[in-house]
Amino acid sequence: GCYVDEIDSACTLLTRDTVTGQIESVQTGRSNQGALATKGVDIQLDYRLNLADIGLDGVVSLNELYSIIDSYSVNGNDIAGTTSAGVGTAIFDWKSVLSGSYTLDEWMVYSRWSYVPELPEAGFGTLAGFNGVTPIAPDASYVDVALKYSPAEWLSITATVNNVTDEATPQTINGVFSQANTDPQVYDVIGRSWYLSIKTKM
Repeated sequence: GCYVDEIDSACTLLTRDTVTGQIESVQTGRSNQGALATKGVDIQLDYRLNLADIGLDGVVSLNELYSIIDSYSVNGNDIAGTTSAGVGTAIFDWKSVLSGSYTLDEWMVYSRWSYVPELPEAGFGTLAGFNGVTPIAPDASYVDVALKYSPAEWLSITATVNNVTDEATPQTINGVFSQANTDPQVYDVIGRSWYLSIKTKM
């Protein structure tokens, strides 16, 4: 703030040698330099059906989590419904996560579908290089599946495949290399991945 913008309040935090002008000390007291306010709602629906009630075997469970962000204001600038590069910069208007499972005896099959709609890039408005159209990051749709086997109360084995369709990561034109030109908190930057876990209880 002192060096680049020549802000007096920042420069007064520096103590310099009166002869050489070299910095001797810097006051590093903490201060609140920003404000964040957000408003929204999460809607969750759960449904469970014991198939024995209709003459079949197993149990089906469904869960839907629907998140809506009405506003996300950073220092008075509402960025809800926009995206940028960096952790926590893709602020969706809404997001849906639908999951379901089928359990039969010691087996369980699980699947989850996450969807984030397309988002315009924050801070760019309309660019001549894009024919006057605001750059848009495409929507993202991820499907994960898992198979769990629990032969005993003390043992469970789970095989998982995340991002089954190997969905590409939405990119932003204002990205930085360290964040893969996206928001890794919202989007999958790894691609399809496999996991095998074994859990025991003593």
